[in-house]
Amino acid sequence: MIIIFLIGSNEEKFGITALILGTLTTTASYWTLQDEPKYFNLSLLFFDTILLIILILFCLKSRKFWPIWVSSFHLIAVLTHISHLLLNESLIRAYSLLQGFWVYPMYISMILGAYGYRKAMMKKKQIST
Repeated sequence: MIIIFLIGSNEEKFGITALILGTLTTTASYWTLQDEPKYFNLSLLFFDTILLIILILFCLKSRKFWPIWVSSFHLIAVLTHISHLLLNESLIRAYSLLQGFWVYPMYISMILGAYGYRKAMMKKKQIST
């Protein structure tokens, strides 16, 4: 995350800030609702759906590739929450494994986007000198 703040543009900084806020809401939901699994899962679905809407709107504004990747990985995470609400208790372990996995490809996409931005800026500086 620090890499994105160091080498990324304002778009990457906005994206990582949105993901950090999503992580914080998940953590707050866990602390407050850990004894109520159904409500915890509903709160995750709620906050992740809000984050998905923000990311999709960001995709429509951005001209970069990584917001599409991040939004699609996050869509999978939201669909995982929905499937958990519909499944019976025997598949909870599979859900637990899939739930947090999609954050890693999201971060990797953002790092690649920040690296591409930095590389383009360095190339632009070389051309202008």
